[in-house]
Amino acid sequence: MRAADANDAVAVLSLLKQLTAETSQFRVANLNQSVAQLAADLQTIKYSSRAVLIVAKCSDQFVGLVSIVATTPTSGELGIAVRAVDQQLGIGTALMATALDWFFSQSMLTSVWLEVYRSNQTARHLYEKFGFQITQSTPTTVVMQIKKRSSGNQAKKVR
Repeated sequence: MRAADANDAVAVLSLLKQLTAETSQFRVANLNQSVAQLAADLQTIKYSSRAVLIVAKCSDQFVGLVSIVATTPTSGELGIAVRAVDQQLGIGTALMATALDWFFSQSMLTSVWLEVYRSNQTARHLYEKFGFQITQSTPTTVVMQIKKRSSGNQAKKVR
């Protein structure tokens, strides 16, 4: 697990395209951006306290990623995905732990939220293990959130 940088733009774009083709439960806002623009974005994000993109790599190939991007001055949206062939191997758990470590130790954000389909019980279980709580719901999705406490709490330790 590591933060992505400009040199990863081609591989990240390829992974994003693969992930969106594998499932309708993972969406990317700007999948058509150029490699050059993504490289510039990754370089900016790498040194930000308001956004992070972490990649998981196995055998010289990216297999998953997680991002937290500020949506307001104090809140960020989390997105996570692992290639179908690499799911249920602990990669999602490791990505989530790394992202939340960044959130609690380096981020200026005070809360992180995500939206997940009600039917995606595996993902919901992962988020609940880390301390996310449901804050909103619709017939098809739930919004879950985790907040920093003033005492500088950490996410639940998950093994």
